[in-house]
Amino acid sequence: IWLKGSMLQGLPLLAHSDSDRSGKAATRAMVPRRALRLSAVVFSTAWMAVASIPPQVSTAEAAQCPREDAAAAGGSAGCEADETSAMQKHVRKLDEEGPCPDMHRKTCKHCFRMLGIGDMGSTSVGEAHFQPIVAQSLAEVARAYDPRIILGLGDNIYPVGSEEDDYSDIVERWYDVYINGTESLQKPWYFIAGNHDYYTNGSCQREISFTHDPLNKGNHWQFPFCYYVQNFMSNGLSIDIFFIDMEMVVKDEFLWTYPNPNCDPAMQDAWFEMSLQASTADWKLVVGHIPFFTTGAHSSAYYEYALVRRYAGLMQQYGVSMYFNGHNHNQEVIVKDDIYWVTAGNGAKQYLDDQYVKNHPDGWEAYEANGKEYFIYEDFYGCQRNDDLAVLESDSKMFACAGGFMGLTILSEKKAELVMYDHEGKTKKGWTFQVPNRAPLAPGSMDYKLAPMASLPSPREPVTCGGQKLKGFLCGNQTQCAASRSCCTFASSGVSCKGFCEAAALICELALHNADAGDDNCGGSAKACGDTPASGEGVVCTCKAQ
Repeated sequence: IWLKGSMLQGLPLLAHSDSDRSGKAATRAMVPRRALRLSAVVFSTAWMAVASIPPQVSTAEAAQCPREDAAAAGGSAGCEADETSAMQKHVRKLDEEGPCPDMHRKTCKHCFRMLGIGDMGSTSVGEAHFQPIVAQSLAEVARAYDPRIILGLGDNIYPVGSEEDDYSDIVERWYDVYINGTESLQKPWYFIAGNHDYYTNGSCQREISFTHDPLNKGNHWQFPFCYYVQNFMSNGLSIDIFFIDMEMVVKDEFLWTYPNPNCDPAMQDAWFEMSLQASTADWKLVVGHIPFFTTGAHSSAYYEYALVRRYAGLMQQYGVSMYFNGHNHNQEVIVKDDIYWVTAGNGAKQYLDDQYVKNHPDGWEAYEANGKEYFIYEDFYGCQRNDDLAVLESDSKMFACAGGFMGLTILSEKKAELVMYDHEGKTKKGWTFQVPNRAPLAPGSMDYKLAPMASLPSPREPVTCGGQKLKGFLCGNQTQCAASRSCCTFASSGVSCKGFCEAAALICELALHNADAGDDNCGGSAKACGDTPASGEGVVCTCKAQ
């Protein structure tokens, strides 16, 4: 039964469900070069039935693989078996000193596997942009990994979401990049909206509607509603994956610029708690766009928004083991309160410390795809970090920003394996995690680690200029703003800095324009405050009190 989002009265659908790399090094000019050739284009079909709630209806085939005892018996021997391509051999030997991520491939070949990638919908070319490079590696890993599904972690279409009623931008920036001609990625992709998917009026609903459009060849794009739950069965285990719209949780005017009128934040709040409470799945996973905890460029939403802390408490209470997000253009695994908080927003861009990069230009690496050149900064110390690093450093188990994605295998009712991959489809020591499952806490349990709302610390005060909170993305931190007595704030394309600052009763002090409105950075070329940016340009405005 196919239903439109407007018919749901706020409740979500439950959807059921070669290229080669050249190793030759060219002559060194500014940076070393590697050549990549992206393959030609074909597509295949997949099916997906859509029904309404309740969330316990299964999508997948029944299990045959044994559970914990038999899976463990496979040991590392599975790494030596069934070797085919060099990429598959590499996947089986991801971490020489750690557990082999494919150690159960032979004894548990029907285990539930998925890949996840966020902030990937950009076709921009140049420094810190690399969508086709990561897409190539995602396809190579998928050939060996054989994921059941792929998660789209938001910011699906840059720079301002889907603008075209004919869905041509979705076809160009997703289908043609990932699906067309890439058999290994022709799986169900389950999406959630990111903030950039709300930057054009109607964009979020267009992305939802594309799910049922004939242009969605093979039905690989699956985005049934703003929030929804997917249930899978594999190896006798049930997995519930809850997709939540974090823009509706934080309700920030910049992150949620054009809300979808079919989606009610209050309904999502009630649905999330009731659905978690009702779930009897062996594994509960949650997917959103904005990170609860992070040390990347954007700060941790947990410390800034009371409702985010409430959502974290529900996840703790009802036995959620992992949360997957994008938003920050990096990869990170934080383990806090027994939950794995996984950022994989490095699908097309990276956030960099401009000063460090300027002083260390040798960190750039050049790649070629489709006759175009893409530059990735591979020096870890060039990654942009936020002030939460001081609080979360011991909880952050891995961090990188040079492009990549994540993979997850449910090994048994007690254990899963999480692997982080870089832009070349490689993993490194310390990038593989054995994730224990979590049981729900008993009602009224004193083990409830996240304090009740009343006793939580107050969220950070918003940074202001002249007592006015700006409507926009804060680029600088509080220390920088206090020192300069101004705020560096990102403004959407099409708005002059003069108008932007005056709307907050402030004066424009500096205007910068950059090439991509989707960059969310504080860089650019100096312009007059009254200059209106060209189509697709980003603007950074520094405002001061009158």
